[in-house]
Amino acid sequence: MARALEQYKLVLKDNPKNSSAMIAIAILLEHEGKIDEAVRQYETAIKGKKPVMALLALNRFYMRNKQFDNAITAVKRAKEIDPKIPQIPYLLGIAYTAKGDLANAIKVFEQLVVLSPKSPVPYYRLGSVYLLKGDNAKSISFMKQALERNPKYVPAMMGLGVIYEASGDSNNAIKSYERLLSITDNYVPALNNLAWLYVEEGKNLDKALSHAKKAVSIVPDDGQIMDTLGWVYLKRKQYSDAVKSFQDAVKMTPKHPTLHYHLGLALSKTGDITSAKKALEASLKLSSKFPEAEKAKKLLKEL
Repeated sequence: MARALEQYKLVLKDNPKNSSAMIAIAILLEHEGKIDEAVRQYETAIKGKKPVMALLALNRFYMRNKQFDNAITAVKRAKEIDPKIPQIPYLLGIAYTAKGDLANAIKVFEQLVVLSPKSPVPYYRLGSVYLLKGDNAKSISFMKQALERNPKYVPAMMGLGVIYEASGDSNNAIKSYERLLSITDNYVPALNNLAWLYVEEGKNLDKALSHAKKAVSIVPDDGQIMDTLGWVYLKRKQYSDAVKSFQDAVKMTPKHPTLHYHLGLALSKTGDITSAKKALEASLKLSSKFPEAEKAKKLLKEL
């Protein structure tokens, strides 16, 4: 990293206004944890030959560091220099959404619809914001409008499935995920969610296992994806396999009470009551109010 830094400094020696080199130095400083120096370098880059590029890089820096007000300011400064760049309202809408300023996010994405009426992206983003607002009907409407513009737009298909699932409409959620996987069969979120829905509906248990295994093979170090595989095994009454998966899930995500509860449930099915109690107690120690807390308490009493 030190060598790369020196190389970019040499570029600046020959071309002091090279915004790209200054941005690269800022990114290297950020990676070294020198945040204040990185900000100063971005601000210097703004005075170079490509100020808009530097401001958008500064926006991304602030977004990475969850400084959303500063991210919004950086995009607005870029807009003052060149208001015609379509990327600017998109980034502004993303920043407003991240901040939780959903009213302004909606205004910006509505403007983006006017600027890019054939693109699925602003419709998808509007659907995502309305989902955050809790307006599932509008969210579904905008996701569908996104898919009208591009029937293979994966984010909108995934978004539609998530909304249906959250609304309790399992049939349409399953259809959305199946449609998505017919286009791209390695999309882990859809594989994971569909496997879960299949077992919850008590059907397609073989497909559920296949999808869950595939998701784990693609992302082997995600505790919640591993938990889904364990849940499929549990529903298939493959209790030893379920215990192994839940143990792995707990190792990956040790502070998630639901995963400890699932492990306790699976252990109880194998007859290992002592270990089951420990797992259930661990879940309740992490939280007494997680969704399955009452089930964990009930099972503990029964063991």
